[in-house]
Amino acid sequence: MNCESRYRLLLYLLSTLLFEFSAADETRNISQVLRDLGSDHVLLCLSAHPDDEDGATLAYYRVKFGVKTHSVFFTRGEGGQNEKGPELYEELGAIREEETERAARILGSDLSYLNFYDFGYSKTATETLRMWGGWEEVLRRLVHVIRKLKPDVIITNHKTMGGHGHHQAVAIAAIAAFDASADTSFHHEQFTEDGTDPWQPRKLFFRVSRRTGLRVDRYDVAIPVGEYNPLYRESYSQSAIRALREHVTQGMDKIANTMTPAPHTYYRLNRSASLFDVDTLDLFHGIDITLDFSAKVNALKTKVSQLSSVELGAMDIFRLGNVMNEATELLDVGNLSPLEHRVVSAWHSELGQLAFHSAGVQWRTEDTDWLVVPGQNVRLSITVQAGKKVGLDSLKVGLLFPSGWTWDSPQEFFRESVKQKEKIKLTAHICVPRDARLTYPRAKHLFDSMDGGTLGSAVVDYSVGGIWFRKEFPLPFEVAPHHVLDVDPGKAFVRETGLMLRYRVTNHGKNKTAGRVRAIKPEGWVTETAEFVIPYEDSSASGGIRVRPMSLPPPGVFPLIFETDWSSDTVWVSSFPVEVPRDLFVGIVESYDNTLENALAQLGVRYQKLREKDLKTADLSLYHTILIDMRAYLVRSDLVEANARVLEYVGDGGNLVVMYQKDIEWKSEYAPYPIELSRRRVSNETAPVLMLEPNHPLLQYPNRIIEEDWDGWVQERGLYFPQSHGSEYRQLLATADPDESLLTTGYLVAGYGAGSYIYTSFSWYRQLREAHPGAMRNLANMISYGLRESRRRGD
Repeated sequence: MNCESRYRLLLYLLSTLLFEFSAADETRNISQVLRDLGSDHVLLCLSAHPDDEDGATLAYYRVKFGVKTHSVFFTRGEGGQNEKGPELYEELGAIREEETERAARILGSDLSYLNFYDFGYSKTATETLRMWGGWEEVLRRLVHVIRKLKPDVIITNHKTMGGHGHHQAVAIAAIAAFDASADTSFHHEQFTEDGTDPWQPRKLFFRVSRRTGLRVDRYDVAIPVGEYNPLYRESYSQSAIRALREHVTQGMDKIANTMTPAPHTYYRLNRSASLFDVDTLDLFHGIDITLDFSAKVNALKTKVSQLSSVELGAMDIFRLGNVMNEATELLDVGNLSPLEHRVVSAWHSELGQLAFHSAGVQWRTEDTDWLVVPGQNVRLSITVQAGKKVGLDSLKVGLLFPSGWTWDSPQEFFRESVKQKEKIKLTAHICVPRDARLTYPRAKHLFDSMDGGTLGSAVVDYSVGGIWFRKEFPLPFEVAPHHVLDVDPGKAFVRETGLMLRYRVTNHGKNKTAGRVRAIKPEGWVTETAEFVIPYEDSSASGGIRVRPMSLPPPGVFPLIFETDWSSDTVWVSSFPVEVPRDLFVGIVESYDNTLENALAQLGVRYQKLREKDLKTADLSLYHTILIDMRAYLVRSDLVEANARVLEYVGDGGNLVVMYQKDIEWKSEYAPYPIELSRRRVSNETAPVLMLEPNHPLLQYPNRIIEEDWDGWVQERGLYFPQSHGSEYRQLLATADPDESLLTTGYLVAGYGAGSYIYTSFSWYRQLREAHPGAMRNLANMISYGLRESRRRGD
């Protein structure tokens, strides 16, 4: 399933989720809302990337106590690896955002993003803060979100020293923001935004890790997350593991399957706004926010507390409505402190939830096209059903959309005397403005929003016994261009014979569409024009377009722009010298990435992807080289099973090239001579590269590798460098991050029998995606090495 199909499915699930929640077991829904009413605290978890959050602690406080929980992520994790498919960077960030939304629904947390770019692994907070725009910008964004969410307690899994530089930066910023958020002189312009006020959190905790033998670092609070949660019939730790499984791109589904639920999570107090009594089981112990309530808010608090202690099934909806009206009046009159406004707003929302479930009202949307285009008219159908126990005096549905969106009048739907269990279907025709802000594809709009908010919502007002209640539902509309054109690869290398590009045009308009994919090409280029016909909405047409220069252009990078009447995409084409023997035939053991396939195609090399049957029974001697893709030993069990046969291919004269594997997935016996991997990496993509044996054939044939071939790399040099290896291997390259010792094991080569074996930890795949000249020349040398050696021997 491609990104687009997956996202269409997500929109559908979101549209049905509201109905599923409202139709779910009323006892569990009411029980949770009663817990919510019983707590006025707010917990904020700060994380550098998705899946960094402490899910067990969030689930514990959210589900057991009804604490309002927020997860704030500094990045969307787009700089990570992807164990699910070939998507990287913004495309990966969009997928990880979807994974995080699913995990948050399990944990019950609200999400926010600070929109910092994930530039990959960093070893220092200094580099991270520089790449994120500087200390002032990092602190400004964090303080802003603290002032909006107003947490009592802040937690983070991260530490100020050691590990990922992004993690260090989060921890350092958390300490500074604890005080800066209350400083009225720090970015006082933020206070002009409604709901953003000076705010002093009460406590800041850093998590401490378990140690071998059940010992832990010194801690102040041990949270019993291993407790059984009867509401969901699992422990809070198990809920966290279930949420972790959603992060498939990071392989967390596999890790979760091996995890033992933790009985506790441990935290150390880092900052405190005042002295609090010590309780080793509760982050919030000693925090009594009611001391800062006015008399009128405290009076309402008493009534809310009485409601929250009512037994299930005994809820008096009229009494509930009276309390809700008092909350409404307090909010309307104003004169509330920021803390009081936070609390009363939460009561108002929770009372509405309680009334909704107690009255048994259900709602759903149907027959709605959630992915729309500018200028489209879309039918929105809303079905509201009165509860089994009560009818509704009146029912009113209103719609909230951005400026410019219109719908047929009346702009509110009104019905009177809705009987018990009666279903009312309300239909509106929404007109999307022609200048509507585009939000889809998500990868192209990843940083548009900090909270992933929806474009519209429906407000359901209903009265029971003369008392009005309100419930707001998000409407998951996304706005796409009429056509989405994708041309792949987005960066490519061109030879005299030209380049074959793949295109896909997706129609998001309501009607059949037809057109052409045209190229805006530099002078002296010949390009094809591809015609397409797409009969249905949200279907696609795809094909290939060949582009060819009349003569080989000088070295450089230049754009080829492709367009339809509604959309465009740019391919950045590189021209540079690279030599490849004509008679090469390469086999690829592919993992989850198609970079090697694209690179070989651009080099004009004949290749074949090796399936399970090929590895087990085919004549491998047909291939001059077999390429084993990065982390293929993780995802290709057939490779593991056939590894002895692959090594036999090497011994019989073949050339095997193994891209980086991860230490926990690798066994030394996979190689012909021992190789033990480590977690060491070189994260600085500008780190100098020293050629230890510059005259070695692998650095000379058919391309002479020079110093300039290491310039202009992206994200990193290499990762999971071997920590030890057999003496049979030659070490060809050395590199290191600043102030660290040289790593000399990133490019190893050895003869084995009549053949050759190459293991490399350099991040070639990221560079090959960029059509980087040095990476392409190195790849050409790697796949040519066996051919050169056999020719040298006269085979």
